[in-house]
Amino acid sequence: MERFERRGVLALEDGSIFEGWGFGADSIRTGEVVFSTGMVGYVESLTDPSYRGQILVQTYPSIGNYGVSERFAQSDEIQVRGYVVRDPAWHPSHWSSKKSIDSWLKENGIPGIWGVDTRAITKKLREKGTMLGLIHSLAAGKELDPARIKDALQNLEDPNKTDLVAEVGVDRKQVLGQGGRPKVAIYDLGAKRSIIHSLLKRGAEIVILPRDAKPDEVLDQRIEGLVISNGPGDPKMNRNLIEAVATLAFENIPIMGICLGHQIVTLAMGGNTYKMKFGHRGLNHPVTIVKSGKLLITSQNHGYAVEKNSIDATGLQVAQIHANDKTIEALSHSRLPIITTQYHPEACPGPRDADGAFDRFLSLVKENAKAR
Repeated sequence: MERFERRGVLALEDGSIFEGWGFGADSIRTGEVVFSTGMVGYVESLTDPSYRGQILVQTYPSIGNYGVSERFAQSDEIQVRGYVVRDPAWHPSHWSSKKSIDSWLKENGIPGIWGVDTRAITKKLREKGTMLGLIHSLAAGKELDPARIKDALQNLEDPNKTDLVAEVGVDRKQVLGQGGRPKVAIYDLGAKRSIIHSLLKRGAEIVILPRDAKPDEVLDQRIEGLVISNGPGDPKMNRNLIEAVATLAFENIPIMGICLGHQIVTLAMGGNTYKMKFGHRGLNHPVTIVKSGKLLITSQNHGYAVEKNSIDATGLQVAQIHANDKTIEALSHSRLPIITTQYHPEACPGPRDADGAFDRFLSLVKENAKAR
């Protein structure tokens, strides 16, 4: 069968080699190798800009059985550098499906490999931490070149040391839902479409801003609320934006930070962030609300977190924590109208337990407008 005629390999920086079969594009790519525990939502995950620079390993063995419908896409293209699965569906069955995972990866120039032991890969990443690596999917009839793989492994570049946000954010202002209220700006660091839709369906006008928009540009447009979006990479790579958010916070504009935005708000207020061992990526992460003790099941995709001891003098207060590893999942400010979530309240994919975060933010915006 044709699917067994293509070779494929995943190689990690520690020298581990996982050989399987290739699918998707005939290509070799490098990146940060991460895993996600999600059982569904592969279209949303593959198009999530937060995965920029990464090779994604799916822990769930069967991927692609309901095919690909780009109405679930969170951006205009596949964002991962490579895709690793145990068993892809070659003949998906769903009324909304337009193509298979194999065809979609091929169209976007993204290599994939299948038939590898994804549990073993995941266990290694959990024990040793996230690693750099390469993925190589070959066309039918081609053989693996060990020398080429060895050379590529010796010259791996860490994508987190590059400006990944510059690859995924908008480069000019866009306005959606014109005439709606309140008027909310989004600093686009690779914003998922579902974040934008979550605000539009609540009646807001959305002004999408590039990362380099100055505080004066925000203030001149009579913005009533500001969202700092999700996005890829190390939050400390966004120095100018961190300074801009620090300025805007003290202009008393209600601010909501989501994922990368949560980290940038923390840095803007004087806190610190750190790289996690293997991050949180999946659809069933339990989060505890500190005041009530209630639990939310959340969708998460991040490799950095807020350092708890760093926020003591910032005015930021811990509102929610991860039930497993006790990392900070949400913050609020004691004096300023600021809230953040490390998880994705819009889900897509995942449960909608945390969707109310958008309502809390818009309530802050309306309360702030009345007080002025």
